[in-house]
Amino acid sequence: NDILITEIMADPDPSIGLPVAEYVELYNATADTLWLNNFRFEDPSTKSVLPAYQMLPKQYLVLSATANAIAFETYGNVLALPSWPTLNNDTDTLRLVNSDGLLIDEVVYNLNQFASSDKKEGGWAMEMVHLDEHCKGTSNWSYSGNERGGTPAAENSMEEHAKDRQPPKVVHVKCNSNQYWEIVFDEVLDTLQKPNIIRQDFQSMVKGMFLSKNSIALTLPVNSGHAMWIEIQSLKDCIGNAGTLELELQNPKAPQKGELWINEVLYNPYSYGKDFIELYNSSPSYLSLEGLSIHNTAQQKCALGNVNMSPKSYKVITADSMAVKQFYSTSAWGTFVKADLPALADSSGSVRIINANGDTLDVMFYRESMQHPFLESKDGFSLERVSIDQPSLSESNWVSASINTNGASPGYKNTQSGETAKGGNFYIEPQTISPGMEGYRNFAHIYYQTSQPGTSVKADIFSLEGNWVCALQATGPVGVNGMCTWDGTDDRKQVVETGLYVLILDFLEVNGKHYKKKGTIGVVSY
Repeated sequence: NDILITEIMADPDPSIGLPVAEYVELYNATADTLWLNNFRFEDPSTKSVLPAYQMLPKQYLVLSATANAIAFETYGNVLALPSWPTLNNDTDTLRLVNSDGLLIDEVVYNLNQFASSDKKEGGWAMEMVHLDEHCKGTSNWSYSGNERGGTPAAENSMEEHAKDRQPPKVVHVKCNSNQYWEIVFDEVLDTLQKPNIIRQDFQSMVKGMFLSKNSIALTLPVNSGHAMWIEIQSLKDCIGNAGTLELELQNPKAPQKGELWINEVLYNPYSYGKDFIELYNSSPSYLSLEGLSIHNTAQQKCALGNVNMSPKSYKVITADSMAVKQFYSTSAWGTFVKADLPALADSSGSVRIINANGDTLDVMFYRESMQHPFLESKDGFSLERVSIDQPSLSESNWVSASINTNGASPGYKNTQSGETAKGGNFYIEPQTISPGMEGYRNFAHIYYQTSQPGTSVKADIFSLEGNWVCALQATGPVGVNGMCTWDGTDDRKQVVETGLYVLILDFLEVNGKHYKKKGTIGVVSY
């Protein structure tokens, strides 16, 4: 790396402003004058020997075919090569080798690494972004930002790009035979200094070795279905950014029947929304979804990829996570898994989880009539599982999600699961509010607990004379534990007068049982 390959024009046609000719730029990164006699510039098919040349410190030098060299003389130093290795437009490997056959620099380029599609049509050189970050390889290259399409024999145009100041980050962890681990990072590592790897439970050192320029291998036994935390200290990238990171090494197992459950199903989404299926790992083990598939009634299916589930955790399977999250503010980010779900009919259907051996791990059947009867529209409302302990095939174990979450709770504990209260229950906090006092008791929070899942709770405020003031919550299914608020205003959003007001909670169970609860809220208006 005393001499660096810093710019490559592999596809000069159509020209943006430079000669229609291939060239490669070299840079002397040292403070010494370097002698290039009998150096070789080569690709896998052609080797070109450089003539005698003295390259001054910090000098840029253009290499080009003899027939094209004169076209670049106006830009700076040029060296003509009679045997020019034609540069591939899509991908190639370019090497600079000294007179003793030792590698000085190598660049492997692939146009797929660049995001700018318009510049792939030709006329733009590929430039090294930061010369002092050359060890990072292809991630330190970009198309030129110069209006002519390149900067032959001159400082590259990409120096305005922010420099890397971040330590390496983990992108992939792989386990083999319960004890051999490969940890892959997002950039080239400093392989001259080994980091310290510590097993956190025993605070003991773990031996590791560099497996490649961006990965580490280590041996640490972890039983199937379990995990272990390690700490990697003094890990550096190739330009010296260092950091310490904690990493959970998960060795998941294939789920058995009774460990992985269908927990929530949205089969009739809002317009512009997407179906989803929520899975729940009820076991104390780490599970792998690899090899599993989800089937519909017509036996259409989608395969689940290499995804792990922690104990007692959720995963939401959908074709478009953003189309789900836009409707449900309680969506748990980080729980979504992209997969092309089989079509789920709006009226009725089934969802089945099948493992690699063809065994059914769980299955549920749904019908539109299973939704809450008080819903004016069933669109966007999922069916939530009430209890893991009750059968998936029991219709009474599935109810509509709460209206308070807009009809679903992807990635979270179901709104219809939890402790119920016989006869219903509630409390108000605080019981006196001051709407006109900024930042002081502006809201009354009403927390309630229903007697059974799927109960509808309507909340209204009345004056002591029995006059209706406003509605806090419309009729519809709520969670077994819910909450609504009152800000001390009427249905026209005008602050009410000072006085005592009556809260009435109207509970209606799915079996038709109906009861009410009353409370009072004091208001001090200013």
